[in-house]
Amino acid sequence: MEASERLAKNLNALKKRHHYGNRSLAAKADVGEGAVGSACRADVSVTLGNLEKIAAVFGLHAWQLIAPEFEIGKALYANHIPPEEERRFRQLEQAADAIGRLK
Repeated sequence: MEASERLAKNLNALKKRHHYGNRSLAAKADVGEGAVGSACRADVSVTLGNLEKIAAVFGLHAWQLIAPEFEIGKALYANHIPPEEERRFRQLEQAADAIGRLK
């Protein structure tokens, strides 16, 4: 499954759980309704900025919406990150920091 398909699957699950339509989610995230609709259909890539805004509506990080192992059912509400996901995120942050220091 491609990242855009995982994003669409997770985003649609979150929308359903929180009773959001594309218009209401777009308004809460301060992004265009078309961007939400395209992301939910896996039509086109969403910008990282928009993905961060959409994830924030659910109290999540952008990476969680596209992570292959992410279980949306374990993170339905704000700031709930399973310990294994938090550990992976910290590892990614450390790797990104190391790469930044190499430049």
